[in-house]
Amino acid sequence: MGLASELFRYLDYHEALDFRSQITPASNPYPEAMQNEAAQKVSDLIDKLDGFTAKPKKSETKTSEVIVNRSGCPTILEVLPEYLRDRSWSKVTKKEHAYAGSYIKSCVKIIGDKPLDQIIQRDAKIIMETLAEDGLSNSTIKNYKRHISRLLGWAVINCVNDRVSPAKPYITANPFLGISASSYGDSKRSWQALGVDQLHKLFELPKPDDHQLLLSILITTGMRLDEAALLDWSQFKIDRNGLRYFDLSLGAIVKNDKFSARTVAIPDCLVLPKKGEGRLFDFPVDADGKSSKFASRAVSQYFRAIRYDENDDRKVCHSLRHNLAGLMANLTDPVPPSEHMDWVTGHGMEGAKTQSERTKTYGQDIDVRLKYDIVNRVKHPWLKHV
Repeated sequence: MGLASELFRYLDYHEALDFRSQITPASNPYPEAMQNEAAQKVSDLIDKLDGFTAKPKKSETKTSEVIVNRSGCPTILEVLPEYLRDRSWSKVTKKEHAYAGSYIKSCVKIIGDKPLDQIIQRDAKIIMETLAEDGLSNSTIKNYKRHISRLLGWAVINCVNDRVSPAKPYITANPFLGISASSYGDSKRSWQALGVDQLHKLFELPKPDDHQLLLSILITTGMRLDEAALLDWSQFKIDRNGLRYFDLSLGAIVKNDKFSARTVAIPDCLVLPKKGEGRLFDFPVDADGKSSKFASRAVSQYFRAIRYDENDDRKVCHSLRHNLAGLMANLTDPVPPSEHMDWVTGHGMEGAKTQSERTKTYGQDIDVRLKYDIVNRVKHPWLKHV
């Protein structure tokens, strides 16, 4: 308990009221619009000092017609706080919840803070067209549309006009439901595997031991960046055949599918430090228990250093999974089964069998030996100097 809280024990009611008024910070008396204007001036000044002149985005400069609310229906921003408090958010990640309000407010900047009963299908088209003109990718535009559509779907059930009898919903259907966003924005760009010369350069670059270890784990095991960055020594094990592996059914599971909760075979070429306690790496962990963005920031410098030119911008940390997938696919005598290779990387199992068939055939995972026999056959000459 803080000192101020402790002092209240010794004050009578009137003294407590007076003391509370003295220690409570005064609220900003100016209207929110003026506060936002002042904050924007400070932001613009900082940009000016940094020599940065921002090009206005269409989504930030779009003006809407004057909105007349004849029905008294609440607007998007009026229901937004209640929507964000809905119990359904307990089933999604904190990151998704945190971004929802921002996405919706950006949509409001485009179409205006309309009453719910004045939102029409064309508004979805206006939002998506504007975002596409701002250069956003198709996947990002889908996120914006998904969040505003989710709010409207929630409003169908939860926003009711109690001033009439019997009470009636303000809207009876989600006007954005079923509207496709597939034709708006650029398609997502996929990451590319590194060239052989780039792999050699990557591992030759001077770097801290933990960064080298992280990249070595990624190229030899096919683990996701988050899986590797969150590794704990309690997940390092040795099976009955003396084979080393990481048990991803323990600790932080970062993907919501059962094929990610797996064992990861460790090939002989991967040299690990002496077993310790706690995590292998000290990258920070965010509110959702993930560490990939921090790990990515730490090692992205090495990938920038090995790119051929400014157009070679699809070579990133995730590329190492693509490299291992290609190296496994090129193994011969024998060729590894596709299902086994999927279990190595923890993919969603896209081979010939259905998921239920694979679960019946392989259980929840295949034996470490089967994975080891694949990853240990892959040659990694770029690791010889490590």
